[in-house]
Amino acid sequence: PVLAQKIFTQIFSYINVQLFNSLLLRRECCSFSNGEYVKAGLAELELWCAKATSEYAASSWDEIRHIRQAVGFLVIFQKFRISYDEIVHDLCPDFECPTAVPNLYTVLGRQVQYPKRIVRCP
Repeated sequence: PVLAQKIFTQIFSYINVQLFNSLLLRRECCSFSNGEYVKAGLAELELWCAKATSEYAASSWDEIRHIRQAVGFLVIFQKFRISYDEIVHDLCPDFECPTAVPNLYTVLGRQVQYPKRIVRCP
């Protein structure tokens, strides 16, 4: 069971990295329609995690939190009405640390302009 958990955790981590890097590197991926498409795929993964026993899924769902949060931002209407603090603290809390802020700016920069300031980790 531990080996199966590790394999699924690594697979989900790989999915997270590949999808998130696609958002960062390919301008056409940072769109509402692509966000909806990825969100539908993530919903299927979430359904699988809910049906799978903890023996297999365990904490796999947590491994894709970055792409879940980035997609959550992409599918919001009227992004310009959301403050930087709301994005960092409510929508994308895992991007709060200074090392992740540049990644957030890349995704946000494709949609709206925000002040370039560093948010310190608590």
